[in-house]
Amino acid sequence: MVALTSADPASLETVQACLLLAIALHGQNELRESAQYLTTAIDGALAGGLHMTDSGDPNRTGAVMAESARRTWWELWITETFMATLHPRTTYRCGDTVLTPCLPCEDSLYSEGSALLNNPTLAQYSARVFLEPEPEFSSYAYRIDAVRAMSRFLNASAIHSVSPNSIQAVDNAVASWLHHLPEAKSSAVRNDGHVDELMLQAQLFVHFTSILMHLPRSGMPLTGQASCATEVTPVFLTSQRCALKARSSANDILALAVLPMEDHSPLSICCLVFACVTQLSAAAASDESKAEYQDSVIMVMGVIKSVGKTWELAMCALRRLRPLVARIFHPEDPFSAGAYDSTTVTDRSEYDSGVDLSMPMDLNDFNWSKFFDDLQGQSLDLAS
Repeated sequence: MVALTSADPASLETVQACLLLAIALHGQNELRESAQYLTTAIDGALAGGLHMTDSGDPNRTGAVMAESARRTWWELWITETFMATLHPRTTYRCGDTVLTPCLPCEDSLYSEGSALLNNPTLAQYSARVFLEPEPEFSSYAYRIDAVRAMSRFLNASAIHSVSPNSIQAVDNAVASWLHHLPEAKSSAVRNDGHVDELMLQAQLFVHFTSILMHLPRSGMPLTGQASCATEVTPVFLTSQRCALKARSSANDILALAVLPMEDHSPLSICCLVFACVTQLSAAAASDESKAEYQDSVIMVMGVIKSVGKTWELAMCALRRLRPLVARIFHPEDPFSAGAYDSTTVTDRSEYDSGVDLSMPMDLNDFNWSKFFDDLQGQSLDLAS
């Protein structure tokens, strides 16, 4: 474990290494160790002033190094915000800072060593909607804005009695983000046929935030209590409307899931799982055929399984999902009498799908919002 103290100031490289370790360990389901490295990275970043307005002078340190520093800060802020939605006891430290660093440039410029000397600010980005035509910003900038909506939801939910207006404001921010995307950024696939990783994550994050807002207020089964909200209060959005928005966001995530996901950030796993839970919730609430939901769920489970070849977190999530999927779509044990020819199957374990159908589960007690807290068999208190 890398330890940083006031006597051992963190280099930019040390902060970057700790951040990468935090993300990788999260993907390997080493959640406590991941949280420790993320805390270490944030300690070093705050001590080094990375959260200040472009603390490095690009004319002195070089535009590429200045770009590297601002990217490191924004990546820390994005990662901590995302982790705080999964583990509500996380101390949300970056969220208390004023977001003053300039916005990163396009990845292609950075990779070529052609980073800009005068990057736009977040205020300039926010003012784009008042200009004609609207200027286009980097994919990184749109990704930051997507996480801003998530951060606003976290801050609104931290209040004991959530204001209906604050939830509606975040809902409006999510819709605005989608409507104001320029045509060149509206798809996660670039014109050259390659996936724009940053726009893929940005769209996943936006739809993930929408699910966080609407699924607990939808009245559908499996909704439980939102872990990132101390109290889910009634809002003027009707439960039917919330259910529709949650399902729509889940469908949008599933549409992105058809892209190759194995080599992408492990943060995508949580978005896929929440989309799957939303589909399961809709299926459990449906009095009609569940076939359309079953096809979607089987597809996203397959994607999670493929991602699991790289990230252990995905396999752990899949093991938790399977009993729930079986309970909703196949309440009867498929190995019960008449379901197979017992004269040809002598060892049931050879045909074990990994689904523990004997596991007792009250669907109304399933707490989806603490899904990732419990993957290691115990609640994860990251504030301790």
